[in-house]
Amino acid sequence: AYANGSPRAPRAADFGVDGVQLQSPRTFTSVIGNNAHTANTRLPGVQYTFSNADGTELLVLYQSPGDARFSISEFDIQRMGKGSASVFPGKPAHFSTTRGIQLGFSRRKLKAILGEATQESDRTLYYKLGPSVAGAWLASFNMPYYEASYTFSDGRLVDIHFGFPTP
Repeated sequence: AYANGSPRAPRAADFGVDGVQLQSPRTFTSVIGNNAHTANTRLPGVQYTFSNADGTELLVLYQSPGDARFSISEFDIQRMGKGSASVFPGKPAHFSTTRGIQLGFSRRKLKAILGEATQESDRTLYYKLGPSVAGAWLASFNMPYYEASYTFSDGRLVDIHFGFPTP
């Protein structure tokens, strides 16, 4: 079980980044603290943004409307563009998901960890899990499905996005 007491996640599901787990305000506050400020807002919901130690990677944490404060529904890791963000606690050199996935991975390395994608394009691997594959795990979060996308450029992972999308 994980921070929220949920059953084990299916192989194709990732469920956190650097200690912050899906739908777990406790893991958010234990890693980031109680005074995190929203760097940006999006409609709908709230987002928190952080950079890695050298400012080359951006982590965006999305909180869906109606969720408890610091209850993260979606994670996104990408190369840092223009702009700035607070450095993530612990100042990681690279962001890493709970499955150990990082930007720069090859498609083959990602598939070795998560298995075959449910859909694939030239640039992106998509994983979608519904009740038939992950029923008990999804039910523990009261969510109908989980989605993830992993985008590649020049054979290397450049964007990681996963979680419970806002309907």
